[in-house]
Amino acid sequence: MRDAEGRIICMAGVSPYSLIGNTGVPWLLGTELVDRHKRAFMVETRRVVTRWLTMFDVLRNVVDARYVAALRWLDWLGFEFGPPFVLAHGVFRRVWKESP
Repeated sequence: MRDAEGRIICMAGVSPYSLIGNTGVPWLLGTELVDRHKRAFMVETRRVVTRWLTMFDVLRNVVDARYVAALRWLDWLGFEFGPPFVLAHGVFRRVWKESP
């Protein structure tokens, strides 16, 4: 996603979790421009997640439990959350969204 001047706001994608099954693993990298283009970011990411759910039965990944803005955004997109769990590099939460 780019702004009117062609600067990158964010990049996102989804990959199959495995060669069998129908689970996708979404990812997103945002720049400082996300805050300047919040409305467009929200509208476009909702549209993209809806499209991904036509490709996969479920989307799932993990998110740093301290990243409150990301968790709020994922909640707004309709993702569900597992309890926090500890890995070597911090505390994370599983997130997932199933196709309707």
